[in-house]
Amino acid sequence: MKNHPASRVAPWLSLAVLAALSAPPALAVQAPGTPDTPGTPSAQSAQSAQSDRVDRVDPASTQSDSDAREVRRVLSIAGGGFVRAKSRRTGEHGEQWEYLDGAAWKSLPAERVVKIAVERELLAESKRLGAEAGRDDARRAVYADWLCGVGLLDEGVKELDRVLSRDPDSATALAACVKLGDFVRAARNDARNEAELDEWFRVGAGYGPAMREVTVHQLGERADREQLAARLARELAADSPRTRAFAALALRRLQPGAELLGLASRAVLDGSEDVRREAALALKAAAEPAWVAPIVRALGSQHAAVRANAVEALATMGYPSAIEPLISYLSALSSAQGGGWKPPAASIFVGRQTAYVQDYDVEVAQGAAVADPQIGVLTEGAVLDVRIISAYSVPLVAETRRVREALQRLTHADPGDRAADWSAWWQANRARCDAAAPRTNAGS
Repeated sequence: MKNHPASRVAPWLSLAVLAALSAPPALAVQAPGTPDTPGTPSAQSAQSAQSDRVDRVDPASTQSDSDAREVRRVLSIAGGGFVRAKSRRTGEHGEQWEYLDGAAWKSLPAERVVKIAVERELLAESKRLGAEAGRDDARRAVYADWLCGVGLLDEGVKELDRVLSRDPDSATALAACVKLGDFVRAARNDARNEAELDEWFRVGAGYGPAMREVTVHQLGERADREQLAARLARELAADSPRTRAFAALALRRLQPGAELLGLASRAVLDGSEDVRREAALALKAAAEPAWVAPIVRALGSQHAAVRANAVEALATMGYPSAIEPLISYLSALSSAQGGGWKPPAASIFVGRQTAYVQDYDVEVAQGAAVADPQIGVLTEGAVLDVRIISAYSVPLVAETRRVREALQRLTHADPGDRAADWSAWWQANRARCDAAAPRTNAGS
């Protein structure tokens, strides 16, 4: 999984709810919808699975002895919103709640509190539901929506980040982000001038996938379209990779089909993996298969990194028209590996040689002016014929594997490891792939 900025809730999101109550930034609060209506049938089923002690209706007229205890609770507020803090119910008739903000207790009218959950019990329930959700992204997205719906905002945003990292177009996860976006309407200024846009872009670039989606949703509602278009085009070339990635995401969500030339360049040449991914996804959202061609041309680059980026971009864009060029490229790589090259052969000696003196009288030699020793050589070992069986280039093997993986993502098929396997598959499935290929706006 990619490393994103820390999965945390933006301070302005924490401040959004309870505006009338002056909620402090230390509170983790939210209002994506009441726990009874999290937005999906599966989430509603998860909601009903909670016990009454985890999430109980608590009218202002009702007070239990346990409410006076100082424990961490999640208080659901009428009209939307949550207070998550140590709290207690006070007053002769339990007419108000108090919650701890730092070292100070602050009050909240009891009639504003419609539901109560003890945080410890909610966390236990969330652990159980998380285990039931397993690793399936669709179920994890429903689980994340439930977390946000019951006031576990930090946990919900972290879960949304994980889901969106694996499936950036998860409908359930995006719907949960829209709820969070609706919740912050009163928390921020509009985005009608450059100074306000600066703040929105700073927030959007500083957080993980979920909060980026929240920010994009709000920009779409608050900003002037033409002013935003100009700003996005400029930020696509910003110095910060996080800002470039956020600009590409905003183009994908708010103005699909805009700035395609800049996006194509970023998808292949940008040094940031996040930026390349967001740019390729924006090219996918444009529904313009013609933009496969410039990415395919990058496969002819002399630089291995550019070729690798192009292969990844084609897989992320998801256009069927990229299948045939990638199969041709795979065949070219296979030819470079096989190619009829004959490995060299040679003979080698394996053993040892020992020299010794023969016909040499030591006593005579000591008194002689010239000695004439006879040197003999003793050889032990063998002469072997050897040949290089195979040779390969590690980068070439890695590139071949990368192309195969891209083809698997595009086709959802795996006919084999050889280029010939893919060529045979293409011949059998070409008509079906061509029929499924989207058309450009011009109908080509």
